[in-house]
Amino acid sequence: WVVAPQDGPFAIDAVLAPRQPGSTLKPFVYGLAMARLGWQPDMVIEDTPLAENVREGLHRYRNYSGRYYGKVSLRYALANSLNIPAVKTAQAVGVPTILDLLHRLGFGTFDQTADFYGPAIVLGDGGVRLFDLVQGYASLARHGRYLPLHVLADTPQPDPVPVLPAPVTSLLASILSDPNARSAEFGADSVLDLPVPTAVKTGTSSDYRDIWAMGFDDRYTVGVWMGRLDGGSTDGLTGSSGPAPVLRQIFARLRTAAPYAGLWHSPVLQPVHTCEWIGPPPCVQRDDWHLGDVHAPVSAPSTTTRRVAIARPLPGEMLAIDPRLPAATQRYRFSLDTAGQAIKRVVWQLDGKPLATTTEAATSWQIVPGPHTLSARVWLDDGNPGHALELGPVAFSVLGQAPPHEGSPE
Repeated sequence: WVVAPQDGPFAIDAVLAPRQPGSTLKPFVYGLAMARLGWQPDMVIEDTPLAENVREGLHRYRNYSGRYYGKVSLRYALANSLNIPAVKTAQAVGVPTILDLLHRLGFGTFDQTADFYGPAIVLGDGGVRLFDLVQGYASLARHGRYLPLHVLADTPQPDPVPVLPAPVTSLLASILSDPNARSAEFGADSVLDLPVPTAVKTGTSSDYRDIWAMGFDDRYTVGVWMGRLDGGSTDGLTGSSGPAPVLRQIFARLRTAAPYAGLWHSPVLQPVHTCEWIGPPPCVQRDDWHLGDVHAPVSAPSTTTRRVAIARPLPGEMLAIDPRLPAATQRYRFSLDTAGQAIKRVVWQLDGKPLATTTEAATSWQIVPGPHTLSARVWLDDGNPGHALELGPVAFSVLGQAPPHEGSPE
């Protein structure tokens, strides 16, 4: 527990001071997606440009590197701390659900409504205390059981409270300790690759004001925050370049006092051989783990392992209207995942009404504010013209107000 000097009128306890958490909340949101929605580590998420209405206006999300990777797996997205897949995951889970988990984990600084934070909560839109963050990561290390931290040895302790399924936390630990999965953004032989498997997550807030490194194994949980107590920038330092080396040294010292305890692996996880998406095709063959009670994809995607489905929008996705642009220029591209099959015809329906008929797996729509549902009837070019696939409905919404039309409508 290292804090600012306690003498003088400006003493600040940096462990208890709320600071922007950057990306450190992402594991909890992905954990909810696995626990509530049944997502698996090889679940495909689109890492493509995304904009959304926020309190200050339209915000365009981007990854730290500025790259877009296209189709990526959940494992790849979390390990590389990609922002756009994280926001889409938060949209699918729902901000009220995220806030409920954070409150049950003891985060005491999220006192606004879900609408106030929005899906950007997963990127650090809200202050957290280092104390609370360590408490939350300790719950992951404790196999999903929350137990309040105490600083005095003789403090009475309540019974642990389950907040996430233990197998989900085992998968999160697997992802956060996977050096190969995070190499795209963090590089090979990263400072996050500790000598023995350790779950590590970094965070960097806006303008480099707050930089974090969190880590755990089955014995210890460590949290490191660095920043300026006057709120100024750290001049380009990131979670990887600042606190991560400190976290690495702390674990090295801890392991001289006690043997390495490893990372717990849930016995109910099922081994799978899958084809992981990490950008443009082809996907990459790898071994992974799945939560139980789901069928496991095998080998490369094919008609037996993937089904034709609506790819965009994602369930629960939120789009935003830019009031500065003409309505006719603001369009969204609906698309299908064809699972490698040839498409003969698609009849699209929006909100239960005909939208378009196409011979390709996509169509464009001029966005309109409000809640919507998309469905599609698909005929495959498979020699069975009388059989159509019924897809959807997928619920999504468009935020904002329609701007005034300019010129004649399309």
